[in-house]
Amino acid sequence: RMKLTLHVTVHEAQKLISADRNGFSDPYVLVFVGKNKPKKTKIIKKNLNPKWEESFEFPLRRNDKSLQLQVWDWDRIGSDDFLGLVHVNLEPAHEKKPVKDGWLK
Repeated sequence: RMKLTLHVTVHEAQKLISADRNGFSDPYVLVFVGKNKPKKTKIIKKNLNPKWEESFEFPLRRNDKSLQLQVWDWDRIGSDDFLGLVHVNLEPAHEKKPVKDGWLK
């Protein structure tokens, strides 16, 4: 069986909730695929409509069924705040087809 590589690009988010007292969030995204170590975007400070434009690659294994994107608010003190997540079905990727292009909600 041929080895497949999943290419994931995190473009941007819009209308994130404010998690900080200043009325903003300091968002970043964690990208999870199967048992791979998660990848993390950079933190964009004081922004509710962040643009990351970051790409990652993961080896795609037969039992990897979904991609999970978690959005977090970075905090200097204490634990980071969870802002939201989305799951993407990876079944098309196993057939070498595009998985999803466009906005995820």
